Amino acid sequence: MQLTNFAFMTSRQNYLDAQRASFKSSSRITSGSRIINSSDDAAAISQAGKMKSDMLSKSSYIQNLKSARSYLKFQEAGYQKVFSIYQRMEELSSESLLQPKGPSNPFNKEFEELRKELENIKNSKMNGISMFDPVAT
Repeated sequence: MQLTNFAFMTSRQNYLDAQRASFKSSSRITSGSRIINSSDDAAAISQAGKMKSDMLSKSSYIQNLKSARSYLKFQEAGYQKVFSIYQRMEELSSESLLQPKGPSNPFNKEFEELRKELENIKNSKMNGISMFDPVAT
């Protein structure tokens, strides 16, 4: 009859397995060898997946910021154009006070063209998104 401590033997075997796996992983890291099977190093594969996910997330974040920036630049250009149109409309309205009223007045024609230009700017879109819609902005 052989007397053994089964718990000690199991614990020792688990310790030796963990030590071998740790040595195997550290030797792969230092040598730069590739992981062929997922059973070779599950933790490394998990970390690689996490890093790839983080990189994709950051790249989409950067792309979203670039899109927002171009949207805002386009919108800023529109506002600048609207401002210059309003200035011209103000000039026309003050000049037309001295002119006779009627459809033949050249100021009325230019004022109407500017109004249509404002309407076009209001309805402008970038990538299908209305530039000056209060809901979109």
